[in-house]
Amino acid sequence: MANPYTSLISQLTNQYNTNKANAQKLWEQQQKAAQDAYDKNLKALTDAYTSRTNSLKSNYDSSLSALQNNYNASNQALNKSAEGNLQQAYLNYMNNQKNLGQILSAQGLSGGASESTAAKMLNSYGNNRNSIRSELADQLSTLQNNYDAQKASALEEYNSLLADDHLNRLNAEVNLRNTLASAVQGANDTYYGSLSDLENAYLSALADLKGKEAGYSSSGSSETGSSRSSGSTSGESKTFSEMSQSNKKKTQKWKIAEYQVADMAKRGYTPARIASALMDQGFSDSDIASIMNSDTQYTPYNTSSSRYIYNQYLRGGSA
Repeated sequence: MANPYTSLISQLTNQYNTNKANAQKLWEQQQKAAQDAYDKNLKALTDAYTSRTNSLKSNYDSSLSALQNNYNASNQALNKSAEGNLQQAYLNYMNNQKNLGQILSAQGLSGGASESTAAKMLNSYGNNRNSIRSELADQLSTLQNNYDAQKASALEEYNSLLADDHLNRLNAEVNLRNTLASAVQGANDTYYGSLSDLENAYLSALADLKGKEAGYSSSGSSETGSSRSSGSTSGESKTFSEMSQSNKKKTQKWKIAEYQVADMAKRGYTPARIASALMDQGFSDSDIASIMNSDTQYTPYNTSSSRYIYNQYLRGGSA
């Protein structure tokens, strides 16, 4: 009669491989989703700050243009006003010079007095011109200083806004990278946690099936031996728990348990957690002590010895 556990073990292994593949597929999808979200958000951030930078530059250029226009208009107005004042001073001088003879005759003055008065008029006209030009120079200097100060202020504000935006952008990019790293780490934790859970469940189920398979094979051999021996009574097959420890050690269930101890130790499980896993599989305290206190030839990894693990367990290592 075919061993039914062979098919069950094959089904279990196939399901285990399928579950691992599904876990990996989900992990890859989560990784891609996290990276896609990062790329999308980074592009949106870059576009937003590019637009913001262009807007700041446009505002700065507009401010400079307005300042330049105001400066040009004020400069033109000051020069025009000074030019008008100079023209008016000249007209006043010419009118006074034209009327000088009549004024002097009316006052009964002539000769040297006439020349002295003309000289005073010319000197007064010169002083007026100098005063107008000096005042214009002062006004133009003040205008230039104000213009330069306003340009410097506009540039300072522009650079300050750019610096603030640059710092804000760096902080936003750091936040995006942290979000990506957190999402990737979360996906990794979920994935590797799933793999560990799947493997532990698989090994536990496999150990159970192997134990039952050993019992089934033992039962079949016992029945065959009984049928061939005349006068012998039909022996009742023993369950795993009823076997002697020396016979248990010959079963696949025991060998798989030794493998599981080494594997769980390699993955960082505490002695108490390893012992609990063996207890869930039906091993007695003495079985657990023997499994965890042996340096088994079935250990596939170069890890700490099972004896060390068991000693930790005896000292009360917590799960």
